[in-house]
Amino acid sequence: MRDIVAEMLSVSPTQMARMESINERLSDGFKQAFASGAIGISTAYDASTLPKAKQAEVLDAHRAGQPDAVKRAVQEARARKLERPIVQYEPPRPEDLQPPVQLPDNTPMPGRPVPASILHSERMAEAKRLARQLRKASAGIPFDAVCDDDGDEINIRATCLHAARLLDALASQ
Repeated sequence: MRDIVAEMLSVSPTQMARMESINERLSDGFKQAFASGAIGISTAYDASTLPKAKQAEVLDAHRAGQPDAVKRAVQEARARKLERPIVQYEPPRPEDLQPPVQLPDNTPMPGRPVPASILHSERMAEAKRLARQLRKASAGIPFDAVCDDDGDEINIRATCLHAARLLDALASQ
């Protein structure tokens, strides 16, 4: 879903993810500073990665004339995160996952037109099923379980829940 929106807006999926983080997690004070041009997108994104309480503290420091307050706070947060013990994540066993939806025998063959109502209902049912499966899998993932993807830290649980929300949004359309 993010890739589709990014393509429509002619921005990269990474840039779209940064905008999404700013929109969903940035405090109102920082949003105002961002909207007025007092801070750039990089600073706004970095600030959005901080907890709300820390954002308020950093915003006060930024307004008090410490333009690198956000950068320092993010570096400190990353250093603290690296000091924590690594939680091992065990993926769900294949037998715990539901099998893919089996299409009925009367499903149109490739090359034949598919009635929109059938296509839509089957895709929506599959999206809902996958969203439920992602939520179930995320329940067993420790909150701070992360993996490293070429230097980018990814919160596995948050990613599963975000994907479930995207699938729910797709299914409701």
